[in-house]
Amino acid sequence: MPSLLTPEDYGAEANAAQSKVRTPEMSVVFDKLSMRSGDAVSANAIATGFSVKESELYYTWYLKRLNGKDLDSDGDYDENDWKIEAMRYVAKGSFERQDADYSRSTDSDGVKAVPHWDKDGDNRASGDDQDKYCYIQDYSTGRIYELTKVDSVFKKSDSSTCTPKCVATKENILCPNVEDPDNLGIFNDVTTNACVSSGEEAECVSEGKENIENFRASIDCPTGTTAVCGGNVFSNGTSDGQICSSLGGGAYGDNSCPTSSGETINSCTFKKRSDGNYCKHLFAQPKGIGEETGDESFGLKEEEFWGTDPNNNSTANNGKKDEENVMGLGASVFKWTYQAGDEVGVVAEGLSAIPTKHDNSGYMRMWAFSKNKCSEVDEATKRFYIESVFSSQVGILTVDDIDLDDCLEENLIDPSGGNGAVLNVGVAYDPQNPINDPESTATFSRGDTVRANATVEGAVSNSDYLFSWTIEASGDNTAAPANDYWKDVTNYFNEHSYLEGIGLSRIDFKLNLSNGDLREIFGTDDAESYYIRAKVRVDEGSDSSATARVGRSSVIIRFSNLGSEIVPYKVSVDGVGKLQLSNSICNGSEANREVCYVIKDEIIGITIPDEEGDLTDFRWKLNGVDLMCNTNISSACSGSGFTDTAFFPVTGAVGDIIEVTAQVREVDTGTTKEIKRVFEVIEPYVVIKTKNATTAWNKKLGFFKNLDGSVTEDVSAKIFQTSQGSQTAFVAQFYPDFIVANTSINWSVNGVPQGESQGGDTVDISVDQPGGSIYNLDVNASYMQSNEIRKALADFWGLSPSASGEKEMSFSAQIEVLENEYVAISPFKNPKLFMANLFSNLPEKAMFLVKLSITVIMLLLVIGIIFSVMPDLKKED
Repeated sequence: MPSLLTPEDYGAEANAAQSKVRTPEMSVVFDKLSMRSGDAVSANAIATGFSVKESELYYTWYLKRLNGKDLDSDGDYDENDWKIEAMRYVAKGSFERQDADYSRSTDSDGVKAVPHWDKDGDNRASGDDQDKYCYIQDYSTGRIYELTKVDSVFKKSDSSTCTPKCVATKENILCPNVEDPDNLGIFNDVTTNACVSSGEEAECVSEGKENIENFRASIDCPTGTTAVCGGNVFSNGTSDGQICSSLGGGAYGDNSCPTSSGETINSCTFKKRSDGNYCKHLFAQPKGIGEETGDESFGLKEEEFWGTDPNNNSTANNGKKDEENVMGLGASVFKWTYQAGDEVGVVAEGLSAIPTKHDNSGYMRMWAFSKNKCSEVDEATKRFYIESVFSSQVGILTVDDIDLDDCLEENLIDPSGGNGAVLNVGVAYDPQNPINDPESTATFSRGDTVRANATVEGAVSNSDYLFSWTIEASGDNTAAPANDYWKDVTNYFNEHSYLEGIGLSRIDFKLNLSNGDLREIFGTDDAESYYIRAKVRVDEGSDSSATARVGRSSVIIRFSNLGSEIVPYKVSVDGVGKLQLSNSICNGSEANREVCYVIKDEIIGITIPDEEGDLTDFRWKLNGVDLMCNTNISSACSGSGFTDTAFFPVTGAVGDIIEVTAQVREVDTGTTKEIKRVFEVIEPYVVIKTKNATTAWNKKLGFFKNLDGSVTEDVSAKIFQTSQGSQTAFVAQFYPDFIVANTSINWSVNGVPQGESQGGDTVDISVDQPGGSIYNLDVNASYMQSNEIRKALADFWGLSPSASGEKEMSFSAQIEVLENEYVAISPFKNPKLFMANLFSNLPEKAMFLVKLSITVIMLLLVIGIIFSVMPDLKKED
């Protein structure tokens, strides 16, 4: 079959790629897995692959019922009746027909559909060119076809067009008594041939994947016939006698196909008709009353037909006019009263995310069906046409005249079982033995964060599923509560991740239930353990081969309250060079208890207090690696296993996080717990702070406004203020605070050293300077590990002594001396100071009145001077 077209010329590669893009698809999720007649049921249509918002899509719902009625009075119970059944629910909402007065109408609720096609698809859309075209996907191949009618075009060798016939040569026709054209008067019986039509016109076809994708067409004639234009062709059924009579002397010649004046045609193409597009909305149509949906007219007859309120332009009270609701604009949710045997479907219409091939810069208007099927397209005849776009030739696939309403029945879903196929869902959680902190606060909690993960069997991507999480508590605080009673306690957890979302396969929540919460939930706050479960519901939308599925699963989580905890210590070295615990650290502020700040090349001791021997089977880990300790390091350690004490050197860089965990088992219950403590490496530093805020205080700089509208006082960290004659004291605050014991400190005031003392972190100042004076206060400190500790670092962990050398710190501050507020200010001793104090303390309104008074006095004074030097003006006045 010769080809007029080549893929290079007409964009076949682009067409093939287009079949692989994400086209509009639909899934439907019901709010119930099982239902009975009379139940209120809700269906949610999830449409994807469109480029516009959900509110801009037309959703046409349809409801097929057992023993359904002919609602459009056409004598059949068909697709339009199903649509009317459903869209009446959408249009009227909760409004009851018996409440309506159909004798008059006071509303204006007609809306024209966009684009405006008539109900039969005969009228072309006005406005944007993109609205003149619409498309449907062949779900079996993925190819996209334009709903456009085309005509076949046959061209002869001179490029003129013709309508060929399918012909064949009829041989050995006996023509008696035919006059010999070369010997006039001589008659003989002659056997000849003739070109006879098969009775069928030639067709231009494009069949098969290769031809369709490459825009190739060929002529189709019955077997044994040939397409011919022109020539002496006899009609099908012409008798031999008629042929002989017509040929006359020509019977002596060869009249086989094609005749001398005819031409064999062996190629063809297609041309779009000027009125070829047959797009139509799939709206429910009130045929029985002679009206049309989407024509901007919604009178009393339609109000009564749909059961809407003629005196309310939005009967459904959703902000949309009645005709918009009948068209299903944005109606992604369908609510109805279920009856046994109901089947539901929906089709969504709108602009997809796929550009058209036309030069209008538009997107394809397409449909998505509830089960993503449309066998009508698969079975229809496929063609194409060639269009010139920006000086290039582009091929566009088309499908013969089909009615998309014929696709609705195969997309019906049985809501009572059509989505009943269950997803297999599993849930796991971590950590396995989580701890709850009943003493947690808004800023500090040592409770574990539980992570529950859901997996869907056979899932390629979690983004295909909607996950909905809840946290439930056992009704009798056992793993198997009586009557399987679990109660929703999600609201008791004030720190958790999102509970619902597409692809949200994990939930994180913090165990920070207070004792009051435990009593409300479980009836006690002193149980050895508590039982909750993380429960998930997973919803899946339907695809081309399956309807919506739902799965549920849960995992039971056993947790206990925080009891023992890891306590960090500074260490010292005993008489034989082994480490021992010294003073506990990081047990003061909430911040220090949450994160213990340490410095590099320090040795930290850790232990879990267990005076009564309730714990056993200790196992220490540092950043996930076993933390070993033996009797060479400390007498508190063991040569055969872990004990309740361990030691580690602080290594790494500033900002590094060190996580220490201890796994322990309770002797009485056998329960294994995991206890955690977090450390952060910082650079040691010192700041100066006032020891008594009544004699010296941080200078107030103003206020700044927080995001919530509240204000916070802003004070200087390096400038203090005090009063003349005060006795003040300042302290050097070290970070971490436990290094002060090994730190030498030097203070200076106005450059004068105040002496050096080991651990002397306080300096006293007698303020004997007058108001307006400034004191410069400096502190310089040097921290050095003891030689015994430095030797232990080298002996036990191979750390060079040079790494644990001296660490210098310094801080500078200023102290502003204010005039003592109890010393009276005399206007005679210091008039300038008196006036400055007066004006600085006057209220703002008073200052305004003072300035206004001075201005008036000055004006009167100037006017007096003018009149005194110009007496003539006074006379004239």
